[in-house]
Formats: sequence, structure tokens, C-alpha cells
Amino acid sequence: MSSIPLDYETLRLIWWALLGILLIGFAVMGGMDLGMGTLLPFVARTDEERRVVLNLSGPTWEGNQVWLVLGGGAIFAAWPAIYAASFSGFYLAMIAILLALILRPVGFKFRGKIADPRWRTAWDWALFVGGFVPSLIFGVAVGNLFLGVPYQLDDTLRASYQGNFFGLLTPFALLTGLFVLANLSIGYTFSTVASNQLQAMQMAMMFFLPNILLSGFMFPFAGMPAWAQWIGEALPLTHYIRIVRAIMLKGADLSDLTNDALALAGLTAVAMLIAVRRFRRTLD
Repeated sequence: MSSIPLDYETLRLIWWALLGILLIGFAVMGGMDLGMGTLLPFVARTDEERRVVLNLSGPTWEGNQVWLVLGGGAIFAAWPAIYAASFSGFYLAMIAILLALILRPVGFKFRGKIADPRWRTAWDWALFVGGFVPSLIFGVAVGNLFLGVPYQLDDTLRASYQGNFFGLLTPFALLTGLFVLANLSIGYTFSTVASNQLQAMQMAMMFFLPNILLSGFMFPFAGMPAWAQWIGEALPLTHYIRIVRAIMLKGADLSDLTNDALALAGLTAVAMLIAVRRFRRTLD
């Protein structure tokens, strides 16, 4: 009998790398579409301006969805037991994501069918839900992965989820969702400043490096120069790292996280406001 050319550890590493590439691809490519939908009711004031916003992702949004579909397919192909347990355990969360994502193609297709402001406004808000809800739930999912998910093995080593949907909505998970929205808003701001996709990617990398170096991720925040600490306080990752460390290392509760939670919410609001104002200028 011929031997398998790759051992289990190598195959597992390959599949993890493939899954990571697919999910990162969706975060980068599909994140722009989600941000567009989230900011649509706020960045455009007239129906013509909103059509311009929709046309930005009109040619590419279907292709960007493929990254997410392939990610789910990769989980099913490599780890069918994890796929079965997670998708059945997170049933309500998955349904919420699917229903929100379904609103996007329906909104794109039906928004222009009737020339009625109320009809089009309703679909604008449907597209908002289609962008905001998946972004928030994806962030909540990442937060729960950090904390751990309550699975239990039975006598046949079959995994089953022991929690419920509302048990996933912990303060830490919700703050993780807020952190994701903050970065989406900053990315959308970059897209309004850059003149092409290459410039947007370069700006994203220039933003990524200070996040790693000045947020306390690599070096102790208290030991940095004062000017570096000032810059670090303006980075969402700085406050999120404090929240992660406070909960996981110190067992802090929500009352201990008030300052960083408010700072994270404030940075999210500022990033959204800048994105809205910058995009409106491009439409004038």
C-alpha cells in the first residue's frame, strides 16, 4: 500500500494556512463592501449620491463573497466534525449572518425597481443592516474564540455545543465586535483618501505597523516615550489589548473596562464621522 506523501501535522498546517488566507481575503475584500453598506445611509444625502456609493461595490461584491463561501467549504473539507458542531451550535448566529447577507443582493437588485423615496430609503437601511450585522457578529465570534466556547464530548467523542445564542453576547465579545467596526471605519476612511487600490493598501500597511509597535502589543506601553504613548492612545488596538489583558489575566469585569470601552467607542465614532465627511466631499 502506497504511503501518504504528507503527514498529518503538515496537512493540518496547510489547511490552517489556507483557511487563514481565505478569511483574511474576505476581511480585506469583503470588508470594503460591509463598510459601504454600514455607512450608506450617512455618507450620501441624495438618491444620486447613494447610487454612486452602491456602484463602488456593484461590480465586485459578488466575487468578494466567494472568499467567505470558500472559507466555510475549507472548514467542512478539513474538519467536518468542527463544521457540524460549530454550525449547529451557532445556529441562530449563522442565521442572523445569512439573513443579513441575503439583504445585500436583494437590496442591490430591488432598490431601483420603484422610483419612490420611501421604497429606496427602506432598502438603504436594509443594506445598512446587511453591512453592520455581519461585521458585529464576526467580531463577537472572534471574541468568543478568545474566551473559549462551551463544547462537551459525549461517550462517543462527539462534540456538542452546550451554550445558547445570548450566552455568546458577553461584554468582551461585544467589545471585540466594536473593535472590528472601528477598524472597518478606518479602512473605509483610507478608501476615501486614496486615489487607487494600491494607495489604499499602502495606507493600510502604514496603519498596521504603528498598531503593532505603539499599542503595547510588542513593547510595554508604560516604557514608551510620551510622544509614542500619545499616538498609541489614538489606536483602537491599544485599548483592545488592555481589555483583553484585563479580562484574561486579571479577571476584570465591565466596570473595570469603562475607560477603554468608552475610548474604543469614541474612536469608532470619530473614524465613522471622518469617513462620512471625506466621502461626502468626493461626491460634491
